Amino acid sequence: MFSIDSITGDVTTMKTLDRDGGVTDYIFKVQVTDGGTGSHIKTSTVTVTVNGINDNAPYFLSTPYSVRSIQESNALAGSVVYQVSAADNDLGTTTTFAYSVSAVKYGSSLTSDWEFSTTTAGALTFKNKYDLDVAGTSALTILELIVTDGGSPVLTGTTSLTISIVADNEYTPTIQSQTASPITIDEDTPVGTSVAKFTGQDSDIGAEGTLSYSIGVTNTGVCSSNPFAIDSSGEVTIKTALDRETCAGYVIQVVITDSGVSPKSVSGSLTVTINDVNDNQPSCSPLYQTVHIQEPAAVNDVVRPTSRICIVFHFHLSLILLHKVDYDSATQYYDVDVEVTDSVHVQTVKVRVIVDHKNEFNPTFATNPTFSVNENDISNPDVTTYTASDADYSPDNIVSYALQFAIATDGNFFGIDTSSGKISLKAPLDYEATKKVYELTVVAIDGAGSKGTGTVTVSVLDVNDNAPTCPQYTYVKSVSENSSPQVIVNSLGCTDPDGTAIAYALSISSGTSFSIISTDKVNLDSNLDYEATSSYTLTVKVTDAGTPVLTSTVIIYVDVINVNDGGPTFSPTTQTVSLDENVAVGTSVADAVATDPDGTDPTFGDLRYSILSGDPNSLFYIDVSSGHVSTRNTLDFELHQSYTLIIQHRETLVNVDNLVAMLL
Repeated sequence: MFSIDSITGDVTTMKTLDRDGGVTDYIFKVQVTDGGTGSHIKTSTVTVTVNGINDNAPYFLSTPYSVRSIQESNALAGSVVYQVSAADNDLGTTTTFAYSVSAVKYGSSLTSDWEFSTTTAGALTFKNKYDLDVAGTSALTILELIVTDGGSPVLTGTTSLTISIVADNEYTPTIQSQTASPITIDEDTPVGTSVAKFTGQDSDIGAEGTLSYSIGVTNTGVCSSNPFAIDSSGEVTIKTALDRETCAGYVIQVVITDSGVSPKSVSGSLTVTINDVNDNQPSCSPLYQTVHIQEPAAVNDVVRPTSRICIVFHFHLSLILLHKVDYDSATQYYDVDVEVTDSVHVQTVKVRVIVDHKNEFNPTFATNPTFSVNENDISNPDVTTYTASDADYSPDNIVSYALQFAIATDGNFFGIDTSSGKISLKAPLDYEATKKVYELTVVAIDGAGSKGTGTVTVSVLDVNDNAPTCPQYTYVKSVSENSSPQVIVNSLGCTDPDGTAIAYALSISSGTSFSIISTDKVNLDSNLDYEATSSYTLTVKVTDAGTPVLTSTVIIYVDVINVNDGGPTFSPTTQTVSLDENVAVGTSVADAVATDPDGTDPTFGDLRYSILSGDPNSLFYIDVSSGHVSTRNTLDFELHQSYTLIIQHRETLVNVDNLVAMLL
């Protein structure tokens, strides 16, 4: 806070001193030193006292002060408006503050209307009664307040205070004027027309003196609504249309109310009579009606709704027929406009006369037709469309068709479209297997359930659709060779299911030894030779006489049985051969060749050769299959000069011996 000059020793302040900051005295030491050898030092204590001055202005503890609301009835002369307080930051002084109103920043009052209490510091009071009902008096006031301290020089502080005076509702509204009662209004007076005027008055100023108008009614007729309205000026007008037939009169109740916190009001009444005028059409309800009449209805028949159509006149409408009505003529209703008038107004009632249907007729079929269909043909299954007629109009006309069958299984072949009456084949017909004529009963059913029947005859046409049939299509026969002509198949027995004549044609795989005789017999015409042909295949074509021609085939397999035609024979029957003695073993001697009419047939023609006699010492060998003879051992002339060999040829299964002699 302080500094010292090292030469002169002058002590000066380094900062501003403020006694009000809490420090009133400063104590510090000052040291002085000489400049000689072995210098000497001295110290001294310095006390600085800070003297106070009036350097801080006073201030209000709240700035600004909040709005203060005071009821008007409490705003009396001398009553406290608000308690303010101030402070001063100068230390060590005792200050007495003085308060005053320096200005009215907002409102209608003067500074002289306010004063601070002389007995209570800072208490602001009303100098006079504050009356909001005085013209021009403002309910809101903003004051500028000033506080002055007792220092020298004199310093001041300011703030603002907002004051709101809440008005009291002191006076009750009064009716200053109103339309004289009673009044009469025509019921057709337009909506919006002014019919009366109420004027109210209130001595309060401001909201408490602001008036509003409301309206209610006491009805004198059978009604519940209020057709009147009143605006903010008290003018009564027609809000909704009047109707004397609904309500003949009203007592209007008008209430005038001020806008105070605790509202006050006054009420007045006005009697209103509604004058009747002819303003209504005849009352008819409903305006669209339906009545029913059963067909057939005759001329002068009366048609009458079940209830009155116009209540005002309380009459029943009666309509008289001028001509016969018939539902089946395709006119099922008539629209009639009935005009109802009271001589001024006209009301139109639309009446629809509905003709109720009656099932008068049964379905009928005009003819009972006959149709033909080919058997086994369902490429076009439609037979015919068979329909009935019914003079009744919908819904009593024909609604469906059905078939009835005397024999239940006929239903497997025919069906009918229930809507159109189209008859169709469900399965192909067979002229040969099933019936040749079908009688179909067609039933037509109308909307009331009545029925009518008709008959459709369907003839089945025969077509050549079956090939000839035979009891047997394959035969296997056996015939011995060299047999005499004979019948090998007694009867083929083929027939045509379609009933046409049968023709047979024979073809043979080999030869011409067979034929067809007596229409359907298969005959052997000549001897057979097993060795030439051992089997035959006969094909018999069986043909009908229809169109188109249809054919079946019978196959006959003929096996030829082999028989023994004869025994074997040698040629030549005798042979003479010369051989040298001592020829090698196996030397060829001769060939004993035999033949057999059965050839090489294994049963009768398979030959076997053997040496029957003449070779006691087994000097010779013969091949059993070929008959070739050769030496088995060495021949010796000195022992035996000749040999007579007897050769045998035997068929395999037959004991027939044929001998040949061979001389050596």
